[in-house]
Amino acid sequence: KECSKEFCPTSSAGTVTFSNVPFGTYSYNASKTGYYSGSGSGTISLSAQSTTVTIKLTPIPTTGTITVKVVDANTGASISGASITGGKSGTTSSAGTVSFADVPFGTYSFTASKSGYLSNSASATISLSAQSTTVTIKLTPVGAITVYVRDKATNALISGASVIGSGTGTTSSSGTVSFC
Repeated sequence: KECSKEFCPTSSAGTVTFSNVPFGTYSYNASKTGYYSGSGSGTISLSAQSTTVTIKLTPIPTTGTITVKVVDANTGASISGASITGGKSGTTSSAGTVSFADVPFGTYSFTASKSGYLSNSASATISLSAQSTTVTIKLTPVGAITVYVRDKATNALISGASVIGSGTGTTSSSGTVSFC
């Protein structure tokens, strides 16, 4: 390898030795892709003709944490037991949250669903500048409406009638149609 008094790549053991360096104090910088750069210094003199400089490089994070919070769209109350699918999968706790750690940086879409609610989705992005984030998904509660169609004179249920309103349907043989 090419070495000079100012530059030399480290060996496979992570070390480099500079020889024949005049007495004095020397500063060194180290860098490697995937790490924050670091620096250190050492002094050699007549009383200390060799020294060791240790430079510790900190890895640049490549993952983060996404917390998905699921709440009732009408009340804002946390929803426990909601199923989360998408970028990661899980079930919300009693606090209405589920967290995913060590997620590679990027954008992830999540869908929350639970019986009694309309499913909904939201996205979250984690990056070097935002290594932890919380995304809130609001679920709208739903119910069911059953419409009975009856003969006005006999009060008998009528099958095959068309029903139009906030949804459409046709009555069953029992004369009912349900909207869920």
